[in-house]
Amino acid sequence: MIEQKGGEAMWIKLVIGAIAGLVVGHFVTPGYALWVLLGIILGYIVDIFTNPAEKTAPKSTSGRE
Repeated sequence: MIEQKGGEAMWIKLVIGAIAGLVVGHFVTPGYALWVLLGIILGYIVDIFTNPAEKTAPKSTSGRE
């Protein structure tokens, strides 16, 4: 299996959100563009909540725990 690095996993979540938006946009009135945009935004939010430590906590260089 291929190991994913931080940025690659984010793009996968954004693409999944966009595809979900296309599916929803096919059935719901406002149309594809709105739902694709919302799907991408939700994919980004999911990425933030699934990887909070990588994005916010700097690694300690002091050697103490």
